Amino acid sequence: MEEYAAMRALLEKQRELMREMSGRIEQAKERRSRHVEMLKTLALHVASLRERQTPTPSEVRLLSDNVRALCDEIERHAGGLAAEETASAREAAQMPTVERT
Repeated sequence: MEEYAAMRALLEKQRELMREMSGRIEQAKERRSRHVEMLKTLALHVASLRERQTPTPSEVRLLSDNVRALCDEIERHAGGLAAEETASAREAAQMPTVERT
């Protein structure tokens, strides 16, 4: 009976891990979609800058500001991702296993 209890505990921990991984996968899909949209917007702004035959200084400044703002937002998201990945790795390393308990 004791060996069944250990096996049951291991299976419960594996189920919990699978639920957590499914949640992380969904979060990653959502982040990826947001990043793709940001990159599309960035590409449109850059293409718009290139297409200007005789741009006025105010148009160029506005588009350049938009590109800079979008690049800053992408950089913030990338920094947040790195922090999340580090935290996730730390959590995974601390999860109890049969050998660690």
